[in-house]
Amino acid sequence: MDQISTSYPYEALNSDSREIRVFKLFPGTGSEQVAGELIKTSLNDAPSYDSLSYQWGNPTITSTINLERDVNFKVTVSLEIAMRNIRRPDHAIIIWIDGICINQQDVKERNRQVAMMRDIYSNAATVRVWIDEEIDANSPAFRALPALNENSKPEDLGEDPDWWTPIAKIFNSSYWDRLWIQQELVFARDIVVHCHGGTMPGLSLGALQWLVCLRRNNPRTGALITNNGWAELSRAMGVAQSPARHLLWWRKMLALKRPVNSISLVPPQIDGQPVDWDGRLMESSQPLSIPIYLLGTMRNSQKLQVTDPLDRVYGMLNLTIDCQPGDIDIDYRKSAAEAYTDVARFIVNK
Repeated sequence: MDQISTSYPYEALNSDSREIRVFKLFPGTGSEQVAGELIKTSLNDAPSYDSLSYQWGNPTITSTINLERDVNFKVTVSLEIAMRNIRRPDHAIIIWIDGICINQQDVKERNRQVAMMRDIYSNAATVRVWIDEEIDANSPAFRALPALNENSKPEDLGEDPDWWTPIAKIFNSSYWDRLWIQQELVFARDIVVHCHGGTMPGLSLGALQWLVCLRRNNPRTGALITNNGWAELSRAMGVAQSPARHLLWWRKMLALKRPVNSISLVPPQIDGQPVDWDGRLMESSQPLSIPIYLLGTMRNSQKLQVTDPLDRVYGMLNLTIDCQPGDIDIDYRKSAAEAYTDVARFIVNK
């Protein structure tokens, strides 16, 4: 997990009672300094809060926010811009933000909080995504987007793939290929994507990703068509290149705890019977080719963006179904080699 230096005197968290901090983001507009305060709470008490998903940006380029009304607290410029754009003009919002709510200088706390990340994001009422891109929320495509969901049909996209190009452009952002945001979106109850110019429902974006998959394939044979407009739109959106780029697929797999077809979103069968994945995992090629098993997840993590190489292990553990919490210790004092050794030891002993 990325970090920047701060000397803020954090009050210790009680890990036994699953304590976290949330940030009360004060109202503000325009150039007013971003301000707020930290509040301790416990996940056991089912607190009401949102969470922020964003790109950290360069940790050496910082800005200052006002914390606890009299403390100047350094955050990345990227985070400051995100908070400035999601804050309300007339009321405070309660939101969990990793760069503020975790004491990044306390390695033991980071270890414990990273281990809780799935629970933190899945318990948030809304995951608010910040993408530093300009959109025209009044364009026909953006107005039509909220109607899309996992019950939509391919024909709901119409016949012109270019019609959806204004939305496809936001997938040019490197946000989608940041490793940490993968689980932040996969486990979210609800998602709202904030950009300059407006917001959009994140789960409808996930439905769009899936429907474009359906339109780019032959409806009779299921074969991929590479030379039509829907295939071009799929490539522009980077569909299925990471969990965040095919949300419905990954959300379905982790809900069912088994692989599903990326097009039909149903578990594959052989001769009308469910596939025996445990048996197939004994074949040499299978662990690397099935994304929600540990080896496949580690393979996929190599193309995602991180600052700390340890995150290629720790940031993907929650996206596997064969590795349970505690099976691999999260410890940011270790080297990358030691972390990968832990993975290898787990696989050999399993």
